[in-house]
Amino acid sequence: MKLQSLSNLYNESVNTFKRFPFVILNAVLLTLIMIYFAEFDTEQNITYFRLMNGAMAASIGIPVLFALAIFSESYNHSRKISYLLQAAGIILLAVFYYSMSREENFYDGSRYMMYFTAAHLLVSFSMFKKDEGKYIFSNFWDFNLKLFLRILISAFYSLVLFAGLAIALVSFDKLFNMDIKEERYLQLFFLIAGIFNTWFFLSGVPKKEDEITAYPNALKIFTQYVAIPIVVVYLIILYLYTGKIILAWQLPVGWVSNLIIGFSIAGIFALLLVHPIKNTENNKWILIFGKVFYFILIPLIILLYTAILRRISEYGITENRYYIFVAALWLTGIALYFIFSKEKNIKIIPISLFIIILFASFGPWGAFSVSLNNQLGRFEHLLTKNNILVDGKITKTNTTVSPEDNDNIFSILGFLEMRKQYSEIQPWFDISLDSIAKEDNYIRFVFNSETAIMKYMGLEYNPNKIRVFDNNYEYRSKDLSRIDVSGYNYVYYFRNYESSDTVKTISYFNYDVFKVQKDTGKKQINVSFSNDSGKTYSDTIKIDMPEIFENLKTSTSSEYFYLDKEGKRFKFRMYITYYTGEMKNNIFYPDILNCVFLFGKL
Repeated sequence: MKLQSLSNLYNESVNTFKRFPFVILNAVLLTLIMIYFAEFDTEQNITYFRLMNGAMAASIGIPVLFALAIFSESYNHSRKISYLLQAAGIILLAVFYYSMSREENFYDGSRYMMYFTAAHLLVSFSMFKKDEGKYIFSNFWDFNLKLFLRILISAFYSLVLFAGLAIALVSFDKLFNMDIKEERYLQLFFLIAGIFNTWFFLSGVPKKEDEITAYPNALKIFTQYVAIPIVVVYLIILYLYTGKIILAWQLPVGWVSNLIIGFSIAGIFALLLVHPIKNTENNKWILIFGKVFYFILIPLIILLYTAILRRISEYGITENRYYIFVAALWLTGIALYFIFSKEKNIKIIPISLFIIILFASFGPWGAFSVSLNNQLGRFEHLLTKNNILVDGKITKTNTTVSPEDNDNIFSILGFLEMRKQYSEIQPWFDISLDSIAKEDNYIRFVFNSETAIMKYMGLEYNPNKIRVFDNNYEYRSKDLSRIDVSGYNYVYYFRNYESSDTVKTISYFNYDVFKVQKDTGKKQINVSFSNDSGKTYSDTIKIDMPEIFENLKTSTSSEYFYLDKEGKRFKFRMYITYYTGEMKNNIFYPDILNCVFLFGKL
């Protein structure tokens, strides 16, 4: 019996490979790349980016090749035709791989996420063949339910297998002193997640002749008593906010866009979950909710347009604002379709979203080109308006530029620098922009090329003030390329990019130990100094973070903002370089804090 079970397992594995050979080989390739990354501390050189690009192409390839294989099955293609179709998919993946840069590139990551999302949407409607007016596979909804359940089962089995084998490795390590490297556990995870999980998932993928699965009662309970009530709560919040801005006669904050999109997606997803039973006798409420939902969505879509168009009018188009605007257009189309269409085919949801994502990923109409051209247009207008761009060439200005224009010029330079698009404005300059950015060899703690280019144009970005975005506050210091360090022994740059606590310990050769800790709960920075790990002496100074914010608000200095503190054994100067937070009910909540510490012993 045991041998028979092993034989069945082997045969099933072989049949799965024959059914999805390209998908499994693609998963093996991705796994090998990730195992390599786990083993070697790779520098970000051309080899690193080639492997990373290969991993991104392979991760997209798994759903793409899977969708093509399922599509061929639904049309009863021969194995040869199926393999040719998947080979065409591999060619597209190769084109994507070779289109990516061999260095860090903003566009590659964004485009990858778009294609990765589109590939999974493609899977949802890949079995899409009609025979005499009816779908060969029971229906679109049932196919996706089976895939979803298979994903959950595969993830559970993979997690249990990983946990068991990881514990076995730990046992060998502790009992036999095998000194197993930490990297082996990560490699084991990649091996199971990449090969076992994929193979196991594929072995249970439904075929077109499979019978319809009975609607799970647990799914109905989840949707009726969890998902839809949550959607209703979001709905109430959004309508209350809509009433607030109408009564106060103020424009909506930008953050509401994300909330509306999240609510819309949650509502549509909840309706999809109960779609098969919407016409049954005891579930008429689902039909009513489905009709009402899309009518309710219309005012919120109008609010979404208002919010995003406000941001675009103030700061121009960026990729994120492009995505939100396109999402608003998609929601408009979906709402109108389900309000007025008699067919109300739910397949229109993933198909339309798939087309829109592909549409937005390339071409002059895509997110990247539209955003870049819009920001370049704004940049040219600002420079021309302030007589900095004259007859197509940059002229150093001696006049005062308004703070708003100054901020916008600097912001657009940052936009171009992040995307490595200085080449677009290079013709305006008589010298290389790279040479401008590198003319100062001093260490820069905050800004690099943007500051240097501003200076070349006769502008000096003075960010020594707090900028307000809705309820969010941001402070950036001037370029800290030169600071007076006389009277101090050590310098340290403290970075905290999370809202959580951060502890940094700085030890020096003579046993001096400085510790900088961000305590989010108490909203304070604790700076301590000790010798020989505190055995000889220790000293601590506490800094109130909201107090820093208040000092920044009232500061009128155009120079660097810093705090001087002195304890019993040491002193320090704290230069604030970057500080963000949010104001809620007139209470300031700190978020990111970056600063430069100069430490001195007394």
